Amino acid sequence: LLAGGAKTLANVHRINILKALKVRPMCNQELSELLGLSAATVSQHMSCLIADGFVTTSKRGNWVDYSLQAENLAVFWENVRAALL
Repeated sequence: LLAGGAKTLANVHRINILKALKVRPMCNQELSELLGLSAATVSQHMSCLIADGFVTTSKRGNWVDYSLQAENLAVFWENVRAALL
């Protein structure tokens, strides 16, 4: 679990996505424009972030909004701290 989460967070684009979602939920297109990545690239990164529970989705009409799961990130970092310190 720790290794998988660490691998997911070891990518600079994923960190930038999480930083953007810290401000507010966003759709793929908004993240793509904000970060200068293709929509397909954002989707690939989102798959990893969702699988590890760092991001969730919600429907807004035809759009899917991504939201930061701050609680899950906090639990992850607490588990890292407990395992290593």
